[in-house]
Amino acid sequence: MGTPAPSKPTTHCVALDGIRGIAALSVLLFHLGRWLDIPFLAVNGGLSVDTFFTLSGYVLARAYARRTRNMSVTEFMALRVIRLLPIILLSIVISAPYVLARNYLLSTETQSATIVLAIMLGILNIPYFNAPPQIGGPQIFPLNGPQFSLFFELAANYVWWLLRFIDQTYLALGLYVLSSAAVIRFGIGGDTADNFLLGFAHVGSSFFVGVLVYQVGRAMRPSRANAFLFVALSGVMIAILFSSFELTLQERLAWKLVLAPLLVLSGSVVTLQGLPKRASRVLGDLSYPVYALHYPIFCWINGIYQKVTGSRGIVLECATFLVATIAVSYLVLRYYDEPARRYLSDVFASIKASRSGRAEYGR
Repeated sequence: MGTPAPSKPTTHCVALDGIRGIAALSVLLFHLGRWLDIPFLAVNGGLSVDTFFTLSGYVLARAYARRTRNMSVTEFMALRVIRLLPIILLSIVISAPYVLARNYLLSTETQSATIVLAIMLGILNIPYFNAPPQIGGPQIFPLNGPQFSLFFELAANYVWWLLRFIDQTYLALGLYVLSSAAVIRFGIGGDTADNFLLGFAHVGSSFFVGVLVYQVGRAMRPSRANAFLFVALSGVMIAILFSSFELTLQERLAWKLVLAPLLVLSGSVVTLQGLPKRASRVLGDLSYPVYALHYPIFCWINGIYQKVTGSRGIVLECATFLVATIAVSYLVLRYYDEPARRYLSDVFASIKASRSGRAEYGR
């Protein structure tokens, strides 16, 4: 990994891959604690979503820094959908049969049309505001609760690219300040229908500070001070996300609005070698499938276990869930997600080339 100099805006930041992977593991444990009533398990893991948004803002600003003039909003959003869609589709393929089976076995009064609607909206990444509790409501994505963050991620991506011709430093600073003020005033939300609107400030405050971090940090070079800061903040992140003690709102906001951006800033110019580098790459590669698939995987494991035993087994379910999620995520990444994205990218490139050829011919 090289220095993030302006001449190489797409240079890969391996250290940030590791941060993303650790965050994905913490949110997995956070949800596991909620689902199995383990009150001490990664109680602050929900802050991982804020870290994801900040990382996304930085990485996209860096990767697309020199493409603002020659890439339309449609093309940019198509590339973002290609990046996220295959895993979204798979998560629904996994979770929808579970919801159907569960409702059949429990004889709940849920119309098939309701589940079909949830499937269609999930595929389109559109919130389902009136989802009944029998299928996962009041979550706005009842078939896969964490998908709410992917909706807000794409919303932030769209707004950012739509406004890409505005000076990026001022744009990012302005939207960061406005969104942060809204978060401080109204709180954090976005995953259920009653707090849906809070999700826009939730993502805006983190995504646009990530863009700002890229803009102000382009001239930074690796140094011992940066490396020390990155190691220190990584330790703080691990202590916070995996802690058994819940942070206060003020402490959560301090992480979200100040410490997480500093972590990304310092990590952007850290060079890893050897085992840390390989581990960070693996964690980064697995982070998205782990995050997007752990919900439906748990539903099946927990549902089958309770159906067979009539009870919950915390130790066995936890062990099975963790192993299954990591294994499935790896297999999905290598044999489904990466090939699917390559195929969709090739199709998109062919369509783009065809349209470009017709335009040239028309001249």
